[in-house]
Amino acid sequence: MPNAAHQTSTLASFSTPQRERLAHIDFTLMFKGEAGRGDLMERFAIAPTQATKDFALYHELAPANIVYDKSKRLHVRARSFTPLFDYGTTRTLATLCQGHGDGFLGTLPTSVRCEMADQLNQPDLALVAAVSEAMHKDCALSIRYVSLSSGETEREIVPYTLVDNGLRWHVSSN
Repeated sequence: MPNAAHQTSTLASFSTPQRERLAHIDFTLMFKGEAGRGDLMERFAIAPTQATKDFALYHELAPANIVYDKSKRLHVRARSFTPLFDYGTTRTLATLCQGHGDGFLGTLPTSVRCEMADQLNQPDLALVAAVSEAMHKDCALSIRYVSLSSGETEREIVPYTLVDNGLRWHVSSN
């Protein structure tokens, strides 16, 4: 895989709409664990052939990031996934809470259920990605839980909502 500087210059050579579509694929893979042509077509009002070309280009740029699952008819995040784009924590959390929009302005529905106050902390985006994927797929997540009264334990939760109380991020579960 090319180095980060080469990758950035390669991405810069594409048109802004193409970079936006590639970023959407990358973001969706990272935070939902899967991405489909239909989502790309709806989000950007493009034809199926263009969506197919965008996924092929993404695969060409980052072959270790994406695998096509024929049974689901979806592109899924590979275990070796490394984001193609840099995501700032504040903007990423706002995008998850307020929805994708043109340039992440929040004009479309949210990706995950989330409540957010002003930022005093910034959680690790890899952890946020794991939680948001479990929320999207409505599946369980194994966690280490630390309680002041009972100490550290292993638990399994099904995350429902991300909540930022201004001091720290929490996950509510069913």
